[in-house]
Amino acid sequence: MSTLASRIQEAIDTSGVSVADVAAACGISVQAVYAWTRDGGTKNIEGTNLAELAHLTGFEPRYIMKGVGPRIRAYAKNSQQEHVLRVMQNSAEYSSTLTKIATAINERNDSEMQGTSRNETAA
Repeated sequence: MSTLASRIQEAIDTSGVSVADVAAACGISVQAVYAWTRDGGTKNIEGTNLAELAHLTGFEPRYIMKGVGPRIRAYAKNSQQEHVLRVMQNSAEYSSTLTKIATAINERNDSEMQGTSRNETAA
């Protein structure tokens, strides 16, 4: 399971945002942001800082804090987030996830169609 520090580092690295940008947006020192990215460096991140980090990186706040839910937003609020979305959409993980979703939808549609056929035959 990932840690808060590793998810913060992932958000910064993936988005291409600099630690200095995060520090400036949050009104804290660069050293404080580096402390977030060290395991054991932080157990929590203040709500306004979490919101700024999420805004800058395009990552979902819930994913950053808890490691649950979608990693990135499905929409972009700024050019930095648009960059993150493009990177994620080109990643193998994203493509694999889309393939799994499409397969599941097709299987569900097939089973619904078979159920409809049986009902029409029975009637």
